[in-house]
Amino acid sequence: MTHRLLDALRFVERSAVLVLFALMLGLFLANIGVRSLLPQYASMISWAEEAARIAMIWGVFLIAGITLERGRHIAMNSLVIQLRPAARRLLRRAVGVSGALLFGYLCWICVSLMQLVFRSGQVLPDLRISSGYLYLGPAIGLGLLALRYAIEVIAPQDAASLNRDES
Repeated sequence: MTHRLLDALRFVERSAVLVLFALMLGLFLANIGVRSLLPQYASMISWAEEAARIAMIWGVFLIAGITLERGRHIAMNSLVIQLRPAARRLLRRAVGVSGALLFGYLCWICVSLMQLVFRSGQVLPDLRISSGYLYLGPAIGLGLLALRYAIEVIAPQDAASLNRDES
């Protein structure tokens, strides 16, 4: 059951990141094309830059959990590979607990900030939507990163085996 939920979460994350980065690319290309070829209409597509920025921020934070799970973050393995298996497991659990707490806290800060911005009524000028949506992507991404670290504590997985599975 848990394995199926994680697989579904991975699929949703990958799909969302793919859509967000494709949207970002399309918006940037359209913006450049209109400004270069039809400059008289440039003011009509000024919203594209804000939308692309939001897509980029959301995409970067959403991809962080996938990157961590696949073991593609910066890793300092020279010390870890010298440790005995029991010490290695203990260290991985300590890193997992620390990561879950840190990113859980950062998620909480991000959610608090997002709520403050929603209540303040700040609006993105070109899109005419609340600036709070800018902070929603990081809040979700940091929460998913905390979840990945917590999963590593509960059910440790070898990053190398995940890389083989994904190839």
